[in-house]
Amino acid sequence: MQILPLHPLLAAEIRDFSLDQFEESDWTRIIESLKKYSVLVFRNQEIDNEAQIRFSERLGPLETTKAGTDGAGTKLVFLTNMDSKGELLPVTSRAILNNRSKSTLAFRQFLQNGSRPGHGSQGCENSSETGSD
Repeated sequence: MQILPLHPLLAAEIRDFSLDQFEESDWTRIIESLKKYSVLVFRNQEIDNEAQIRFSERLGPLETTKAGTDGAGTKLVFLTNMDSKGELLPVTSRAILNNRSKSTLAFRQFLQNGSRPGHGSQGCENSSETGSD
């Protein structure tokens, strides 16, 4: 496993690591890196929802997603910037605005609590055209 800082104070990329299969020593390094950089980037991970939940639960208990949200009743929240046809949503769409408000709320909780917010694990779909991973 490689840890490549993306900035001296914030964010690191984790390479040669699988979110689905890893050693306990790798987990220790992940936690140390999370404490140091706050944001970790895991590129090109091919995992299913259950593997994402297992990985996320290692960080702490997950809440059940509330009614009215994609993924309601599960431990997953689905955020997307694409419509059902695979087209990018306009920035004024309700889904995009909801995604932004959820991210802002989670970040505020993180700043107030000094620890990971207790929201469900987020299953995300992003278009490579947006520059997001």
